[in-house]
Amino acid sequence: PKGLEEVACVSRQRMLETVEALGRAGIALAFPGAPFFNEAAFRLATDEDVGALRKALRAEGIFGVIPLSCWYPRLQGVFTLACTERTRLEDIARLAKIAGRCTRQEAAR
Repeated sequence: PKGLEEVACVSRQRMLETVEALGRAGIALAFPGAPFFNEAAFRLATDEDVGALRKALRAEGIFGVIPLSCWYPRLQGVFTLACTERTRLEDIARLAKIAGRCTRQEAAR
């Protein structure tokens, strides 16, 4: 159990760092104040913006943006991301950099 506790703590810490990094890139939590552990929901303006982010991330070898409107049509523009103990700080920085480019392009439209 000690090893599992460490894995859980690192996974949680990485998600907290991801929330901060994406916030600086202009992407906020979809449900501020709602509890989360190592997976959280974020919000962009539209599903098209989520698709553009997903495409930009995939082009860089990053997978995992899951649009929730596939299952919950009222959640347009909401997507989830998860972190594990294997998520590195460099991965989070790269994610935020790409996301920042996407949100700047979105704002320019």
